[in-house]
Amino acid sequence: MKARAQESERLIEWAFREFNDYKLLVAGDKVEDAEVWLGAEPKVLLTVSRDVVVTLPRKARKDMKVIVEYERPIPAPISKGQTVGKLVVTAPDVPPAEVPLVAGAEVDRMDAIGRIATLAGYLVWGGRR
Repeated sequence: MKARAQESERLIEWAFREFNDYKLLVAGDKVEDAEVWLGAEPKVLLTVSRDVVVTLPRKARKDMKVIVEYERPIPAPISKGQTVGKLVVTAPDVPPAEVPLVAGAEVDRMDAIGRIATLAGYLVWGGRR
C-alpha cells in the first residue's frame, strides 16, 4: 500500500512540474474584426463565449499556435452570439483544441439600395465593401 501511495504521489508531482494551464482569452475578449458581406456595418467583432484555457506541457508552450478559422466575409444578417467560426489551438504532441467563435454584435442586412450598389460595384470592380 505504501509503495502505491508513493507512486501516485510521484506521478502527481511530475504532472504539476511538467504541465501548466495557460489562459489565452476571457469570455468576451476581442479575437478579430471580421468583414461582413452586405451588412449594415462593414465589420463585426468576433469573440469567445467562454474562457479559453489550455493545459500543455511546459516545453510545448513556445510552439503553440492559435488559428482563427471562419468563412470570409460573413454574410449578413448576423445575430449577437451566433457561431461564425472557430479558434484552433495546436501544439506539438497535443491534440488540437477547438473553441467556437461568436459574433459580438448584431449586424442587420444592408437596405435594398445599398445592396444593389454594393453588388453593382462588385460586378464592375470585383471589390467588396
